[in-house]
Amino acid sequence: MFAAISAGAATALVFALIWAARLRNSRNEERQRARAALQQAQRDLEQRIAERTAELTRANTALEEKVDALDDARRILRDTRDTAIQAGKLAALGQMAAGITHELNQPLAAVMTLASNAIRMTELDRPEDLKKNLTLINELAARMGKIISHVKAFARNDATSREPVAIAESLQQALALIESHRKAAGVSVRVASVPGDVVVLASPIRIEQVFVNLLTNAIDASAAAAAKREVLVTTEVVDTRVRISIADSGPGIAPHTMSRLFEPFYTTKPSGKGLGLGLVISQAIVDEFGGRLEAKNSRDTDSGSSGAVFVVELQRVTEKVTTRL
Repeated sequence: MFAAISAGAATALVFALIWAARLRNSRNEERQRARAALQQAQRDLEQRIAERTAELTRANTALEEKVDALDDARRILRDTRDTAIQAGKLAALGQMAAGITHELNQPLAAVMTLASNAIRMTELDRPEDLKKNLTLINELAARMGKIISHVKAFARNDATSREPVAIAESLQQALALIESHRKAAGVSVRVASVPGDVVVLASPIRIEQVFVNLLTNAIDASAAAAAKREVLVTTEVVDTRVRISIADSGPGIAPHTMSRLFEPFYTTKPSGKGLGLGLVISQAIVDEFGGRLEAKNSRDTDSGSSGAVFVVELQRVTEKVTTRL
């Protein structure tokens, strides 16, 4: 009996040992399979990371190339715009050359006459009359110097910068440049009172160029009017913006012209009277300083009268700051 129990226990022990060995082997095999699967997953992950890194590197390279191309395009656009603006100023001066020459010839002829008279008065010993003549010569020379300084400043290829610009002063400078054109056209320009503290952030020469372009167009349009020939300039402050309106007494803007008004080389003026770039350049300048240039007919407003109105809207500043672009 004891022998049978012992034999059974021994048999059970053998089976237990065999089962334990198999179980240990199975676990080892599972560990090896898990380790192999983990290693494969790691290799797959590393491959995917390498592929993704390569894709990102290619995308980054392509993006850098696009950024460089965009920078080059912006530089070319900026240079082209600056060249066009400068060409527009010189073209405007070319159109005003005859009038400017006339403005200089008048005082120059007077200076020559007064100088001849001064010589004669010296010979006749008339010191008081001589003094009056020399005073007039001095005033006329100052007038010619002022005209020349305006032209030189306007023609200068100034650096693109933002600085405080007084609207009243800028309008005054622009009106001085087109005075001869205004006289020849027989048009009056009325500027409503502009507060001295109305200052915008812009470039003085470039904003002056905008006013020259718009005032010249307004004078040309008003000159075609049968009755009232007048240009009205008004300035309005709306919160942090300044709106300068230039209204003419002409026939207004035709519907088919309104949609093409700011197209390059489009003009309603006779051949030789305009290049069709004035408004395009003016819009580019105003946009450059974060402003807006818009056109409408005055009959669209509450006034009910005809004629075109061009409105320049710029950022107002209340303190002196200078920002390089």
